[in-house]
Order: sequence, then structure tokens, then C-alpha cells
Amino acid sequence: MKRVVKCLVLLMLLIIPVNSIDALSLSKNEVTLSNGGSEKIELYATSDVSLKRVDFNLVYSTYDIVGDFIVNSKYKDTVSSGTKHSIVFDKEENGKILLGVINVKTSDKGVNGIISLNNAIGVTSTNREIGLNSQMINITVGDTESTTSGRLIKSINSNIVKIELKDNIYKYDVDISNKINVLDLKPIPYNEECKIVVSSQILKEINDNKIVIKASLGDVEEEYIINLNIKKTVEEDDEADDEVFIPDNSYKKKWIVIIGGLIFLLLVDLIMMVIKRNN
Repeated sequence: MKRVVKCLVLLMLLIIPVNSIDALSLSKNEVTLSNGGSEKIELYATSDVSLKRVDFNLVYSTYDIVGDFIVNSKYKDTVSSGTKHSIVFDKEENGKILLGVINVKTSDKGVNGIISLNNAIGVTSTNREIGLNSQMINITVGDTESTTSGRLIKSINSNIVKIELKDNIYKYDVDISNKINVLDLKPIPYNEECKIVVSSQILKEINDNKIVIKASLGDVEEEYIINLNIKKTVEEDDEADDEVFIPDNSYKKKWIVIIGGLIFLLLVDLIMMVIKRNN
């Protein structure tokens, strides 16, 4: 009897396909954000069996932290009951499939929270449903790189000048050529929710040779002042030197003409005197 049971179990294992990997996965499960911050997290489905659709519910523990699912542009997403997402593929997919990204956003209240993805299934072309595991994103709202660095702006990019930002320093001097008409300063914040305002970078519109960059995130505000030292180019300095040291010889020509005229008159007088003596 035992042998019969073993044979039946073995036969069932041979007939029923076993999927070694059927899972949802995230690029990150732990996230730390500042107040009002956001971050995009990739969502994957992995299956050895070809799927035509993946379903899951997306819910969050508090409205102070929300997760908006943005489907991969290759697929279609249908939302029902406000939380259930059905991602339909144009053709069957298997392996590790990028379903899209979850855009996590926090309020300015400093509340921690959890985003859950549950009741996940993969559906084959024969409408067979394969259970997928659940996933959670733990969001901690607190100090991030932007606060530990002591500033809101990570860097100021430019193809014309080089500015290296330092903690708690908000004034910088840069040298530029007077041949430059417009600067290209591009502030890069630590947090994409940070609001940045840059004064005019057109040199003829700049007052006191200063560019002002204002950054704000919630109640935190910063102001960076870029002092411009406008310098002449080497070519212009050479031209200026040439203008100073090139001598003006025009007065010499005048004296040569005058002296030549006097010599000519003297020669004429001598010739006239010789003619008179001979007569």
C-alpha cells in the first residue's frame, strides 16, 4: 500500500508543474525621507511560467504617506475599487518583469507609515492563477542626507564655472571672462520636492555682479550668493598692451618733410648764386 501511495505522489509531481520562482519584488523595502519628500521604487514580478496578467492590491497605512503606482509604458494598468491594479501584457511575459514604479510621497507632518502590496496573483493564458508573495515598503520620515549635510542643495552644475558647495557656507566667488553673456548655473537639490528660484543669469541684467539662488523645503529656506569676478581675456590684455606701447612715428615724418624742404631751398639758393657769379 505504501508503495502505491509513493507512486501516486511521484506521478502527481511529474504531472503538476512546479514553479521555482513566483514572486513580487521591490528595488527597496526600507525608505527614509524628509518631510514632504518622495522617492520612486521599482516593482517586479518574477515567474518561470509565462503570464498574461498580474494583479495586486496597493494600500497604505496613512494618508500622510501615499504610494502612486506608475505602470511600465509597455503595459496597461486597470484600477478597480481604488486599490486593485491589473497589469495586462501585450504578449506573454516570464522571467523578471518590470511592472512599473511606486512613487512614494510623504506629507510635512513627519509621520511614518507602511505601503503594502498584497493579494498578488499571476494569470496565465489559460486563466490559471499563480499566487505571488506580498510585499511591504516601510517609510521612515526624518533626517535624510539633505539635513545631515547642512544644506538643501547638493550641487550647482555648470559648464562654464566650477562651484564646490560646502556645509554652512552660502557665499561663493567665481571668475568669469567678460566675453560671457549668459551663465548656466543649475542647482541640484537633495530632495526633488525642494523649490529653487535663481535670479537672472544674463550678465547685463545682473545687479552688483551677483546671482542669488533661493531654496526652500517646508519651513527651511536657504539663500546662496554667487559673486562674479569679471576678468578680461588674455587676448584683450595683449591688445591693450599693444595700444600702449606701439609708438606714434607720425611726427618724425613731418620733420623729415620740413628738413627735406629746407635742404631743397638751400640747394636752389646755391645754384642761383653760382649762376650769378658766372654772369
